[in-house]
Formats: sequence, C-alpha cells, structure tokens
Amino acid sequence: MNKFIIIDHSLCNLQGHHYECSISVAEAAVRAGYQPIILANRALSRSLLLLEIKILPVFDVDWFNQPIILEKEKYNKEKSENTKKKNFKEYINYQLYLWNYKYPRWSIFGEKVEGSTKRSKEWLKKDWQLLRSIPLSNTLWGLLKIIWGLIRFILGLGAKGISKIGKKLNKSSQILASKNQSFTATLAEILPTLKLTPDDQILIHTFGIEQLEELYYFLEKSDHALLPTYHLLFR
Repeated sequence: MNKFIIIDHSLCNLQGHHYECSISVAEAAVRAGYQPIILANRALSRSLLLLEIKILPVFDVDWFNQPIILEKEKYNKEKSENTKKKNFKEYINYQLYLWNYKYPRWSIFGEKVEGSTKRSKEWLKKDWQLLRSIPLSNTLWGLLKIIWGLIRFILGLGAKGISKIGKKLNKSSQILASKNQSFTATLAEILPTLKLTPDDQILIHTFGIEQLEELYYFLEKSDHALLPTYHLLFR
C-alpha cells in the first residue's frame, strides 16, 4: 500500500486547525487507498494518538521554528513544583495536628502563640496607618525628596545593568534553543526510516517561509528520481 505522509510539525494539542485538518486529510487518504502517517511535534499529548491512524511525534520546532517541547516541559516543571509545595504544606499541617493530638498542653501553648502573632500583625498595620497620617515638615519633606531622587538614580543604573544581563541571557537562550533539531534535519532523519518510494505522497499544509527555503535546499540535494511527490499547501 502506498503511503500518504502528512507533515504537521505544529501539531501538539487540539488548539487551532492542526489536529482536525491532519486527521481529516488522513481519513481521506485511507478512503483513497493510501496508508496515512502523520508526523507531529514531540510535544503532542499521548492521549491524542489514534489506533487507526499512525501518528509519529518527531519534530522539535513548530512552523515558527520555535521549540514547543520546552514550553511544555516548563509547564510540567512548574506544576510539579506547585504540587510539591502543596504536599509539603499538607504534611506540615498533618504533623501539627498529630502533635496537638498527642500533647494537648502544647496545643494550648501553640494556640496562644498563633493568637498573639495575629494580634501583633493587626497592631503593626494600625501603627503603619497612623504613621502615614502624621504631617511632615517642609525640611523633612525636602530631605525625603532628595533621598528619593538618589534612590531613583541608583535604581536606574541597576535597571540598565539588568537590561544588559537580560540581553546576554536572551542570546544564551537563543543558542540553547538552536540545539533543537531543525525542521529539515528531522525530515532527513525520519523520512529514510519510512522507506518511501516515488509512488508515495507527502503533504505539508502549515509551514513558514524560512522552512520553505530550508525545504528547497533539502530537496535540491536529494535524488529527484527517488523522491515521493510533495504537496505544499499555502494560504
């Protein structure tokens, strides 16, 4: 059976047109007598994989040449950290509950400490409100303006320094992002494993102008007699 390869390197979830479009084309390919294979992004959720249509998550970048997998890993990491914090808080509360249960006298002491802490916070808030309502003399106000001016000047210098550091970090992140395999590099790696013939078809329905140029040079270096037919869909 001839193969119909659908390349959708931005396919990673149900947002947008990607999933619906690629699956619809794959179903049409089945009706036309082809074996469809969808090449998606590595960030694709495993829950979206189908039994009747082969989907291979292989690409590192989307059609903007941006690595989606990094955003997903970052989200999972933040979610994991929040879960750990929540579990730790629950663990502490449970240990306090056990402590109070085993030592009721200490629990009374703990309640007094907790009540005193809350009252102290309320008193500090009231004191701060009273301090804000005290009128300042002109001399003191002038001194405060001078001090505030110096603080703003120092903060401005710090902001410039932070901006320079941010630019350096941005360059570093771009260098790290470049380690992700490019669009055509993934094609060069995965297509030979599919054992395609000139009777097979390849459809790319969403990709950027930079990747179009990459694809041109990639195909130019290939043996044209052995290439399948490429279909490029533009908007």
